[in-house]
Amino acid sequence: MRPDMYKVIVERPRRGKRMRPLAIRFRNNLNSPAHLSMRTAYDYRELNENLQPLRRYLHAQVGRPWDRVFSEICATIDRRNTVQQHIHQHIDQFIATRVGLRDGRLIDFTNGRCLVLDGLRHQELYVDPRSGLVRLTNAGSSLKRDRAERRRRHEREVATRRRVVDDHTLLLNLQDTWFRVERSRRYQPRS
Repeated sequence: MRPDMYKVIVERPRRGKRMRPLAIRFRNNLNSPAHLSMRTAYDYRELNENLQPLRRYLHAQVGRPWDRVFSEICATIDRRNTVQQHIHQHIDQFIATRVGLRDGRLIDFTNGRCLVLDGLRHQELYVDPRSGLVRLTNAGSSLKRDRAERRRRHEREVATRRRVVDDHTLLLNLQDTWFRVERSRRYQPRS
């Protein structure tokens, strides 16, 4: 782990307070309410953390013992520092460490959800209770891959209900009834 990981993760400018021009317009507009609260049209400040380096580091540790990985994290990121302690809190977003077996299924004991077999999307990694190694869950599959799979499934379903006869005619199956759809030959689609 990088010795400056806490700087890479946390040190970015905070977002928020972008609404100042809107607040000025509210206060200078004669049609606005007579009394406005102090916080009218102001945005709240929010943290702007870049957690991708931590996520990439944890994904690179798949197959390694969790005890060694966690000791490297603790050697680099000190819990006595408030900012660095905050990083330790984010580790639980990516990896389930309190995992056990119940009826042959992996269960995350922190929230009682099934990890692997149901494919829930709450954590991408887990600590295997049998070996103590970091493993990927089914939730580790990317959203892009899932969207592409849903799109392919939808296209297959549509392909079973639609037959193209020629450029201007197609057949559609709606509720087990086939309909012939013809498009006017004068119609020219925009390109």
